Amino acid sequence: MRDLETRSDLPPDTPLPFDPRTLCVRIEQRWGRLVAATVLAGAVGVGAGLSWGSREYEAATMLLYRPTATEWTSEALPLPTQMNLVKLRSNLETVGRRLGLNSPLDLLGQAIEVRIQRDSDLLAIMARLDDPTTAAAIANETRDVFLTNQGRIRVRESLRHVAQVLRHSGDQRLLVEAQVARLDRIMASLSARDARRRHEPGGIADLGELTIRIQRTREAILEDRALRTNEAKLHQLARELKQATQLADQGMLAPSALDALHSEYEVQRAVTVDTEQVAAWREELDRLQSTVLPARPRETPSSQVVQQVMFTATTLELEQVGVDEQVAQLVERQRRLQAQSAALDLEGDTPAAVVMADPTLTDFRVVATAKGPVIPTRSNRRALAAQVALGVLTLLAGLVCAVEVLSSRLRSGAELLPRTGLDLLGTLPVLARQPSALTEIDDAGIRDRFRIIGGRVRALRPDHGARILVTSSQPGEGVSAVVVNLAGRLGQQQERVLIIDATLPEDSRPGHDPGRSTANPLTHATATALPNVDVISASAVATTHDLLGAPVMARLLGTASERYDVVLIAAPAAGSCADATLLSRHVDGIVLVVASQVSTVSQIKAARARLEGAAGHILGAIFTQVEPAFDTGT
Repeated sequence: MRDLETRSDLPPDTPLPFDPRTLCVRIEQRWGRLVAATVLAGAVGVGAGLSWGSREYEAATMLLYRPTATEWTSEALPLPTQMNLVKLRSNLETVGRRLGLNSPLDLLGQAIEVRIQRDSDLLAIMARLDDPTTAAAIANETRDVFLTNQGRIRVRESLRHVAQVLRHSGDQRLLVEAQVARLDRIMASLSARDARRRHEPGGIADLGELTIRIQRTREAILEDRALRTNEAKLHQLARELKQATQLADQGMLAPSALDALHSEYEVQRAVTVDTEQVAAWREELDRLQSTVLPARPRETPSSQVVQQVMFTATTLELEQVGVDEQVAQLVERQRRLQAQSAALDLEGDTPAAVVMADPTLTDFRVVATAKGPVIPTRSNRRALAAQVALGVLTLLAGLVCAVEVLSSRLRSGAELLPRTGLDLLGTLPVLARQPSALTEIDDAGIRDRFRIIGGRVRALRPDHGARILVTSSQPGEGVSAVVVNLAGRLGQQQERVLIIDATLPEDSRPGHDPGRSTANPLTHATATALPNVDVISASAVATTHDLLGAPVMARLLGTASERYDVVLIAAPAAGSCADATLLSRHVDGIVLVVASQVSTVSQIKAARARLEGAAGHILGAIFTQVEPAFDTGT
């Protein structure tokens, strides 16, 4: 039986100040609190996710890169360079000012992404924010600012080029005017010479006919040039009207601007396209000219010189007319560019509409406009809610665990050693109340447990007549039941056992009687229904507590030890009465009965200290009234 001995001076099996299994069972029994903690944590997590979480919406506008090269502007920049020009700091400042944003430019720049779509000429301008409407507004405004700046650059380049061409045309015009003046002098000289030859009718007739032909040819050339100019202008106005109609359908151009452009187109069409009446008049004019001028004019001696001079003069006049038309077109172009420049300097949607109405002002075409998305592209609400819920659940679960760990009342025998330092002799479930105090519990399992506990006690005190004091820290922990059943099991093993019941309440004790104290109390020992077990009742040994530690008690216990193999003394609770402390100096060992959830850890330690302070030797503790969930057997 020596292998059953458990020594308190050995290190514990676990360094933890609690029993893990007992803690797990305690927490399992608190499942209602854990469910409530889970629900509370989930509610807190959802609230935190909705309050502190954020959702990110992505809105994108698409631009198609179609570079346009004109005689007025420089070569278009490549698409990667154009992409890097979108998020210029000046552009971001303009976007923030127009939309009234108070966020720093760095954050605004981080919210905007410009990307070239793979294997295409599409440029995507995207904005990511927690507000879908603001994201769409930022994407569209960034696009408009970028296109407006590109239009401003194109207009300024065109204005500089037009100014240069105007200066060159002015110089050319002065040169042509000087040449025309020189020919005028030559023509005056020839006219004077012809005046002297007026008496030559044939020559005069030839000269007059030639003059008419030259005049008619000049008019035909001027008319043809004017017709081609009007047709070119009509074609240009038709293209502008088509583009303006598309913009108006998209809501990007005011109806008044479309009406003005349509009126200008109709005026130009009326100037360029002949009606049926005008066509009839032209046929009649051609017939009359063919009647006045013969098909084959006669050659005269002076016609060759005059014809050469007149042809040169006509050529110079036509060149002068061409320069004048070019200057007029340049002036008109300059006027248009100045109007566009003024419109591009305005605030609002006007600059972007001007750029989109004229394809020559930008290298991009708007394919799609950004709209506020309905579904967010990214959200951290779920992750935040899960993290907060997990944190709150961990905190509450930790709180539940801490409450159980720090609980001052024991629930299982495994907690005795780590929390009180007492060796465990055995555990007992809740014992049924017996009809008689000296009746053994009729349960084979419980009897087997008492047999094992008795074996352990005898292994610790195997000598004959061992005196064992059984007590507790607080009343009501089952000391009497433990003594009776333990004596019964020892008696079954053919050991004579004496039970001394010293648990009579102090207010029920009789006064001190010297004659009674000196009498032999063993004469009061009576046999019980338990085999080999005698008992001295509480009334037989009742006396004042100050005599429990006197030599009388020592003689009583000494005599009992000689007659019996084991003497079991049932004493009152050590925490509420001094009897157990007084008796502890006359016994060979002390067994402390600890009931589940009755005594606190501090009360058990205090009782142990009082008993050991009186030179008592505690063999261990019997843990009683154990719930089935915590009962692991003895």
